[in-house]
Amino acid sequence: MKSGNINFLGAISTNNGIREKIATDSPYKANCISVNYNGSVGYSFYQEEPFWASDDVNICYANGWEMNRERALYLCSALQKHSQQYSYTQKWTVERMKNSFILLPFTQKKEIAFGYMERVIRELEEERIRELTAYLKASGLESTELTETEKSAVQRLRNGEIKWNEFKICGDDGIFEINNTHNILKSQIDSYCGDYPYCTAREGNNSIVAYVDYDKSQIEKGNSIFIGGKSLVITYQESDYFSNDSHNIACYVKDKNGTSRNAQLFMVSAMYKSLKPLYTWNDSISKEKIQKDKFNLPVTPSGSIDWDFMESLIIAETRLAIRSVIEWKDKVITKTRKIVTA
Repeated sequence: MKSGNINFLGAISTNNGIREKIATDSPYKANCISVNYNGSVGYSFYQEEPFWASDDVNICYANGWEMNRERALYLCSALQKHSQQYSYTQKWTVERMKNSFILLPFTQKKEIAFGYMERVIRELEEERIRELTAYLKASGLESTELTETEKSAVQRLRNGEIKWNEFKICGDDGIFEINNTHNILKSQIDSYCGDYPYCTAREGNNSIVAYVDYDKSQIEKGNSIFIGGKSLVITYQESDYFSNDSHNIACYVKDKNGTSRNAQLFMVSAMYKSLKPLYTWNDSISKEKIQKDKFNLPVTPSGSIDWDFMESLIIAETRLAIRSVIEWKDKVITKTRKIVTA
């Protein structure tokens, strides 16, 4: 496939399902919902632009009603909730989808309450905008302008000016102390309503499938990196959490200079880049196998790990990401005002 401007959808859990951009005519019309039935099963996304898709994706158009962005986003959530009964080995194929039911709000006239659905989505977006504004203020990131140090970090990376060395992930001379996590099955949890993240090897939402309360003697310490073993999902866990499988791995940084959130977010990407080509579902990572593995980190001219660069780069990337969200926020506010005044 040649690079271009047309969205190509795959069975992934991020980036609105868009795996890449390709140069071809788009056979599928916009204003529909894509639902993965293979790989990242059940992830649903609203598609605002024409696209191509792999055969891992079911494509849903409105049948006898008018689809719009707000309705579609509400439906994506309903579809996502229903999809939890399916998995990689029990796929939500078109045939199964035809016999599926989802829960939606109804009016007193027994019609789908589309107006209510639209209001819910708009209210949720407004709530997220308020939360974003508060977060920016509390974190000191109200300004998305990069400092000179942050600009330098981004520029040096893009220009290939960073020196990298290979480091062992664990062991006596490794970056991390590692442990297998505890094995807490879903059937052991009474309620999915608690204070602690429950992490699995599932992609999306930082590996968190629910918040639970459980035996704290089996809790994993936060400010660490979590590796979902069987599908090699690697995430940073800020707070203490529970894990569903003893095949998963908890990684704790030895050097105190590398224990910051930003340094560990950098290492999540570095580890994923090095480990992803090595492991598959049938040959998954383990505490024993990872002993031999290495990954690349930036170093100073003297050869020591450049924690300062890692910190500056992640802050810079955060500011750039927030800038795009703020631009989206401003567009939403403008659109909302038009709707209100129409």
